[in-house]
Amino acid sequence: MGKSTTTTTMAPEQREFMGVVTGAAKDIYGTEYQPYTGDRVAGMTGLQSQALQGYGGLTLPSELSAASEYVLDFMGRTPNQTAAALADYTGQYTQNVIDPTIALMNRQRQKAITGEEANIARAGAFGSRGDVYMGERQGEYEAQLANTIGNLQAQGYQGAVARMQAEDAARLGAAGQLAGLGMTNLGAQKDIAGAKLSAGEAERLLKQQELDAMYNAYLMEQQYPLQQFGVLTGAAGAFPAGLGTTTQTPSILDNLGRVAAAGSSAGMGFPIA
Repeated sequence: MGKSTTTTTMAPEQREFMGVVTGAAKDIYGTEYQPYTGDRVAGMTGLQSQALQGYGGLTLPSELSAASEYVLDFMGRTPNQTAAALADYTGQYTQNVIDPTIALMNRQRQKAITGEEANIARAGAFGSRGDVYMGERQGEYEAQLANTIGNLQAQGYQGAVARMQAEDAARLGAAGQLAGLGMTNLGAQKDIAGAKLSAGEAERLLKQQELDAMYNAYLMEQQYPLQQFGVLTGAAGAFPAGLGTTTQTPSILDNLGRVAAAGSSAGMGFPIA
């Protein structure tokens, strides 16, 4: 009652525009949430599936198993097995070298005996003299034969050992090459699977880019009403301050003051405003 009031009224064009802004805000507020229903992550391609199946199917190569089997057999060889193998080698040497040598020396001795008997007959050295002569020659032959057999047996044993070592080394070397071949084949299979995986990933990335583009388009569509609303609110703020009509209503005290001032002015002969 004791205060004056001031009322500001918007300009008609401003009131109309603010109605548009308010309506747009209500529309945005009343919009239901729309979840994205498309795929966000590209799945594996056919090549990638093949690659994973290839990795899953990898096993130790058969070459590696065969090589390991021989190495284990070699490492587990017992002394009796080694002796039996050497006996087999020396038996072959005896059959192929020692026995033919002894047979040859015996034939040569028989020829020598025939000649010695002829010499005894020509010299008339019959009886004990001839027996002594023949005994000496036979003793020399037997000593030579024993020495020859001993040397051949020694050579045969040494040859058997060398042959066994050489064959073992060759087999171990072959086992190593076989294992290496198996690992090479395994590496080739892994490389093929890896190449398929990489090629499949390149294909998958293209699909992923397509999915990302669709999702970004969805986001832009969702943001578009807000961008429009931002334009409206920006335009609303561009209206100049003070635009419209301002009305001031005096209070009762202000009116009484004006009446009193009027009466005073009339008593003094001044015109009342």
